[in-house]
Amino acid sequence: LSAGLLLIPVVGIQRTVEIAILINIAAALSVLYADRLRKALPKVVMAVLLVASFGSYSMLASNWSQLMFFSRVFRLLHQNANPPKNFDEFLSISNQGATLYYKEGTNATVAVVRNVSPGGIQNTLIINGKPDASSGGDMPTQILLAQVPMVLHPHPDSIMLIGLGSGTTAGSILTHDVRSVDCVEISPEVVEASRFFEGVNNKPLEDKRFHLYLEDAQAFLDLKRSKYDVIISEPSNPWIAGIGNLFSKDFFRKCKASLKKNGLMVQWFHLYEMDDEVFNLVLRTFLSEFPHVTLWSLKRSDIMLIGSKNPVEPDYDEMKKRLSIEAVDRDVKRIDIDCLPALLSLQSMTRKTARMYAGHGLVNTEDKPYLEYGAPRAFFSSGGVSGYRAYDERRWVESEQLFLSLYLKKHSLTENDKRSIARLHALSERGEPTFAYSLLSELHRKYPADRDIDMQFAAVARQLNKTEEETALLGELVRNSDDSRLLSQYAWQKFLQERTASSFLHINSTAEIERLLNRCIELSKDTVAFYRIQQGEIFFDTQRYTEAIPQYKRAIELLRKNEFQDQVQEGKVLLKLSKAYYFLNDLQSSVNYSFEARIADPNSEEIRDFVYNVVMDNLEK
Repeated sequence: LSAGLLLIPVVGIQRTVEIAILINIAAALSVLYADRLRKALPKVVMAVLLVASFGSYSMLASNWSQLMFFSRVFRLLHQNANPPKNFDEFLSISNQGATLYYKEGTNATVAVVRNVSPGGIQNTLIINGKPDASSGGDMPTQILLAQVPMVLHPHPDSIMLIGLGSGTTAGSILTHDVRSVDCVEISPEVVEASRFFEGVNNKPLEDKRFHLYLEDAQAFLDLKRSKYDVIISEPSNPWIAGIGNLFSKDFFRKCKASLKKNGLMVQWFHLYEMDDEVFNLVLRTFLSEFPHVTLWSLKRSDIMLIGSKNPVEPDYDEMKKRLSIEAVDRDVKRIDIDCLPALLSLQSMTRKTARMYAGHGLVNTEDKPYLEYGAPRAFFSSGGVSGYRAYDERRWVESEQLFLSLYLKKHSLTENDKRSIARLHALSERGEPTFAYSLLSELHRKYPADRDIDMQFAAVARQLNKTEEETALLGELVRNSDDSRLLSQYAWQKFLQERTASSFLHINSTAEIERLLNRCIELSKDTVAFYRIQQGEIFFDTQRYTEAIPQYKRAIELLRKNEFQDQVQEGKVLLKLSKAYYFLNDLQSSVNYSFEARIADPNSEEIRDFVYNVVMDNLEK
């Protein structure tokens, strides 16, 4: 009892294990002392050895690496990555950035790390090795879990939030004029960690309307007899042990009993590391308690279920007023939503389609916890949730019951509405590209010289593998442009197209492509490794190895200057550099750089095989 409830929260896992060792040593000494069949000398020798062993450990052993406890090793296994060969290699591949916070608690080991995301530097909340929230890539999910139901409900006044996370969802709820928000969080360490997200979460802990309960959600619902307008549940993934009961029929029944007449139940779920069978299990379970359910796409990989006892009849005028509140408007604009139609465009399924997709079958209950075992199986098999895309009504030619379709029966879309929807769905991690393509086709015909529309159209064409259309659009955009990212994108796309039409019988010139990339290097003041890598790739692919070498060397210099160094990327560049020397018959330089590549990325089979081949060639020479 003391190990889990007292020692780990107070002194941590390492010291708890060491205390357990001491207790075992003390028990051994007690038994040894009480053994009357042994002579005194063997007892003394054994006692001295026991005490000396622990003393040596205490003096020589270092503190355990905190990184071990949020190393996501289970996800590396899931990705079929080669296991590390030693502890140092394990640490190098597990490093996720600078650790800002770390604490081992009764219910969870919690960390906050600062790392690099596609959008820049972000803080990430990691619970038991699983990233659960962030100040960057997860912002759309965290904000929309609050804003969609708060805008959809006619009069949201009392809210229950299950899981604090980074605190961003709580902060978004509080942008509305609500009376109270009851937040149930089981881990006090998560509450402490949320303070590292005050730059994005609107500081909900300082709001008088916010009430925090350090409690299990099920126990809270049993003990507190309050009724809520909205209940928002955002636990961790159900393949985490013990989370499945928060997706059970029993739990959803308790939530339904705690809702007011027109209350909304909001449930987060994910499409990554999942399959249709398990997702359908969760959806059927949710539908078994809530007869009226809609599905909403928060990101490509995150969805939201909204359930209610009665049909939801949206008041669009009231919803527009709600979105126009200054704090709300500022909050949703952070995630590229600036009008009601854009928000409504996130709905992916209506009640009837959700029932059709879920089908008939098992439901998850506490006494038959199918999800507790099905979710980990889906995690490792990674079959994918392909069926969800097929039932996404935004891709249908007709879908009369989506809230956006109902909105269009009374209101027409303005030009700004169309642009907002197109801009949102052109985002690679956010939108539905086929939905965006249909709108952007119309807008491009109407405004052929609009650069913003053309950029979004090119982005969507790339997502849908319409490469010729993308290249043509980028060609128009780069004229008189000083946008280095756009120039680089066009140069590379043009190279890929022209390279397929080249051979030793006919070679297309790459002079224009090289000029564009040199312009990118000039505009970025030669601080971006990516442009140098692209130049090197063009020279390498056209067998101009002497010209490729300085490009790769400069890219390596820039990569090593980066605070968040990408070892895998560096390994790839070093491998290309080694190959360039190999083809120039400089085997010694090739060997040297191949070993550097191996050190930078020890898990790459390609690098390992090349190191072996180039060393053998050098020995034969």
